[in-house]
Amino acid sequence: MQENESLSNQKKTSKYKVFCWIFLYFLSIFLGVFFSFLFSLNYLTNPPPQKEKAPETLPISEYNGSYITTLPSFEVNLTSNKDKILKTTIALEFSKMSDLNSINSSLPKIQDVVITYLRLLSVDEILQTGGLFLLKQTLQQRINHILKPIHISDILLRNVMLEDIND
Repeated sequence: MQENESLSNQKKTSKYKVFCWIFLYFLSIFLGVFFSFLFSLNYLTNPPPQKEKAPETLPISEYNGSYITTLPSFEVNLTSNKDKILKTTIALEFSKMSDLNSINSSLPKIQDVVITYLRLLSVDEILQTGGLFLLKQTLQQRINHILKPIHISDILLRNVMLEDIND
């Protein structure tokens, strides 16, 4: 009889231990999920501070009393001919060194204006007589409009290439 009671107590004790282990297992999973949720909630509402990038500065050179800075290269698909890409590098000529800060701070807008205008062009417009002159003149007007009161005295085309996409 005592053996049955001791076996019964051992079974109860082992069932109790199994229950405790299962309970601890599920409790640890629940707490892990709960704290992960709290952490992600805190992370979403208060993200860690981002390091600020230093503003992009353009290379500059001096030429005959004026300054020239070269914009990053542009590659655009031409709207009229989907098989052609126009690759170009453009430089801006200006008179005062202090204008460079405004040009640097307006760089995203300048790039947007250049890309938008280049996308409007067709191959025929670029290749026609005076096409590149018209390109320079139009870009100068549009960039001067962005940079007011700064005046860009000239647009210099460093290179202009039309490439086939399929090559």
